[in-house]
Amino acid sequence: MCYTITKFSVFQRCCELQRASRRDPAIKRFIEAEKRRATASGDLRRITPIKYMPRPSKDDYYLNIALEISRRGTCLRRNFGAVIVNNDEIVSTGYSGAPRGARNCLDIGACKRQELKIPSGERYELCRSVHAEANAIISASRDRMLDGKIYLAGVDSENEGKLAEAIPCRMCKRMVINAGITEIIVRAADGGIKKYSAEEFLKEDPPPAFMF
Repeated sequence: MCYTITKFSVFQRCCELQRASRRDPAIKRFIEAEKRRATASGDLRRITPIKYMPRPSKDDYYLNIALEISRRGTCLRRNFGAVIVNNDEIVSTGYSGAPRGARNCLDIGACKRQELKIPSGERYELCRSVHAEANAIISASRDRMLDGKIYLAGVDSENEGKLAEAIPCRMCKRMVINAGITEIIVRAADGGIKKYSAEEFLKEDPPPAFMF
């Protein structure tokens, strides 16, 4: 039995395998047999049934961390995790959730934007949550974020927990620009990687006309 790597990350394949083992006793027995063989042979690489697992790229590495962080999110619609990196070191992390001390949508069991059927990306003033990017940014000093990168990944809770298309909202884009972050790297809904620059955000989001 051999699992091959697709365009999805190694992290996702491991999660899929764990879920499959709960549903399929045959897969569970296979994993247990692999563990026994690994213990007997001393080859710890046999513990995972993902054969010939390639070393993840740096982008995949940080995006996988962001995806794991998103599991702490409390939004009923979509949950994201963010990781700010500079000089190949993690500066701060954040996930979507209500302000400290406030009740989360997960605790309340209701989402006002969901009830009103408001499309994604609109009417954020009705949202209880602080976005993952915002939480990561306010947790770090600007001098540590200058010329850094932010990684963003998340899941769509309304779509069986599948990957959500990760892209900062307008307000978070402005925060990214002011934080001095230069590159935004996100996990796409198809499992791929997309990259944006803060300069792109500046061009697409000009100041209101009344400021001129």
